[in-house]
Amino acid sequence: MTATKIIEVDSKTVERLRASKLANQGGLFNEGFEAGQEWAKNRGEAWELINLEQFHDEIRLEQQYDWDWFFSDEGSQDQVYTTAESLYFKIDPDQDKERSSAREFWAGITEDDKDDKNDWLRGFAEGALAIWEAVKTQI
Repeated sequence: MTATKIIEVDSKTVERLRASKLANQGGLFNEGFEAGQEWAKNRGEAWELINLEQFHDEIRLEQQYDWDWFFSDEGSQDQVYTTAESLYFKIDPDQDKERSSAREFWAGITEDDKDDKNDWLRGFAEGALAIWEAVKTQI
């Protein structure tokens, strides 16, 4: 059995690499990332972020349907619900596929109908997860 060495990384390194990652993403992804961070910081509940993290972890292990697929045009075409609705139902599974709840959620976050853009939605999810990753060990 191999021991895993824990490496400490300072916040400047994290911020530099985050900026580098965002610079290589498209504009819609960046806007979504910022919106996801804003939501996580100011309105998201811990249980919602936990649900999003669990979904992220579960889908990453899938062989056929992974995180990239979920936010792809192919993934959104295979679903009964839009990608925005499906993502919301992962964040708040108690809504039991209530489309009106999903519309209300996204309307409170973006007024520009960006929630119908997969790049924006992926950015939103990853922005929210970045905030959760930064705070979850502190709460």
